[in-house]
Amino acid sequence: MYSESFKFLSQKMDKGEIIDLLKSIYEHSAWVPERLLSQNISEIKTKEELQLMMQNIVDNASEIEKLNHLSLVQEALDLKLVVRGHL
Repeated sequence: MYSESFKFLSQKMDKGEIIDLLKSIYEHSAWVPERLLSQNISEIKTKEELQLMMQNIVDNASEIEKLNHLSLVQEALDLKLVVRGHL
C-alpha cells in the first residue's frame, strides 16, 4: 500500500512539492530530499526504506552539512521546549 501511495504522490507532485513534503522529516533540511530525488526512488516499497535512504544521505554527508543539520535539530528541540513551557 505504501509503495503505491508513494509512487502516486511522486507522479502527481513536482520535485519542489516532494522536497517540501519530505524536508520536515529532517528539520527542514531540504538538501536531504533533494539528494534522495537524485537517486532511483522507484523501488521504495515501505516508509522504512524511505527513512533508511534519507538516513544514509545524512550519514554520508560532509561534516559541515552534519553540523548544520545538528544545529537545525537543536533549534527545533529548543522551540518545542519553549512551546511546552520548559525553557
